[in-house]
Amino acid sequence: MEVMVPNEMRFRLDGAILFYRRWSEYGYSYSAHHVAALLHKVNENGSLAPGRALDMKALEYFFRTSNGADKLKFQDSKILARSYDSIVWYEKSRLAPIYFQIDRKNEPKRTILNKLSGRQVMWPPLLFMIANGTLCCRALKSNRRPTLKTKLYIAPLTHINETDGTVCLPAGIRIYRRNSLEENMSMVSELFYQGKFGHATHSMRQIEHPGGHDGFWVEYLKKKKHDRFPIELLKSANQTLGELLK
Repeated sequence: MEVMVPNEMRFRLDGAILFYRRWSEYGYSYSAHHVAALLHKVNENGSLAPGRALDMKALEYFFRTSNGADKLKFQDSKILARSYDSIVWYEKSRLAPIYFQIDRKNEPKRTILNKLSGRQVMWPPLLFMIANGTLCCRALKSNRRPTLKTKLYIAPLTHINETDGTVCLPAGIRIYRRNSLEENMSMVSELFYQGKFGHATHSMRQIEHPGGHDGFWVEYLKKKKHDRFPIELLKSANQTLGELLK
């Protein structure tokens, strides 16, 4: 780490963070579970005092404060929870186009969605979570700010795992670890709705409609007026927001 300081400033070693990695007869273990970080104060004679274990949050604090990044920041009202590597927020129902890109060769019976692609629809309220670089998505039945007891529903979209809500990112969306969680949140909030949904996933029964995913979207896209999403058709994910946060 390169630090630029004025020439007249003097520094004295005050402490050191040392990383200890598990060692065995086979060499070092490179598992993240086998690494410990200890903060050692420096004695008057320059030797290191006994160390104090640091967790990830403490390490993040040291690195953030070292470059002045630990400042008060305004939090968007959409944010429901945040940790050093995760953020959860929700998006209210919105009127926006939805795009489909079905492979004509592999799924010829589904290509009717291509003809309806780009039409304006009212999307359901959605809840997103970025955790350890992975994006998850669930649907909500209300635009009200969710509470820990709010029930979650399966997002009626392809590219989303029905069981755990993980998203196979549409083209153009990437979660960059070098960006802040808020920057990635803003990117998803804008680009997710511009992504192209395509290949069939899992049961394709993500919504309570006789025709499943495709039947619902064909019928819904053919409607002339979209003033609300039929939230009564959303399928329960058997999970609350509080359970997701655990």
